[in-house]
Amino acid sequence: MGIRQLEYFLAVKNAGSFTRAAEHLYVSQPAVTSAIRSLESELGITLFDRSQGKASLTAEGRIFSAHVEEIMKGVVTTIRDMDAMKSLSSGTLAIGISSFLSLPSVLSLIARFLSDHPGIECRVQEGPAEAVAALLEKGELDGAFLPEDPGAGYDIHPLAEVPLALILPKSHPLAEKKSASWDDLEGMALFLPEDFGKGMRP
Repeated sequence: MGIRQLEYFLAVKNAGSFTRAAEHLYVSQPAVTSAIRSLESELGITLFDRSQGKASLTAEGRIFSAHVEEIMKGVVTTIRDMDAMKSLSSGTLAIGISSFLSLPSVLSLIARFLSDHPGIECRVQEGPAEAVAALLEKGELDGAFLPEDPGAGYDIHPLAEVPLALILPKSHPLAEKKSASWDDLEGMALFLPEDFGKGMRP
């Protein structure tokens, strides 16, 4: 049983004729007749009484019709909801944010998006990068702001480079330098944020 068969069934019911239904659907009359016969064979019942020169619903056809009307309403609603999601006019967006990132700046980006798309509801999940990435992988998030690439299978859109400051005592050998490379930090004991990107050195 397919959507096209149900569409043909409703067209015949509303038109009271296989020929007029075919004209309304812009298909041949044999195509409509074949679809209805296939549907009747699949269901094991007769949907239309054809004895009076027109197509009128049988008792079984009337019961079937009530259910088909509900099914087609659901199909129309589903298509409308999908179109709304594609046009970003409605729906719910689940976003994850790594606690390593600057929360106010990320929330500012989300606020701008919601301002442009007022029909969208947003649910924000903030936490360690690993936890957020795990939710993303499970499909519980639509997207996430992370300090590192979560791995293959995702579309990555870099937003900004995050500057890092190295804080040293004045007596440290690197204190006189204006900048330090990762090689300069090799072997040093460092205090890092718990959520520091694992794809970075050291």
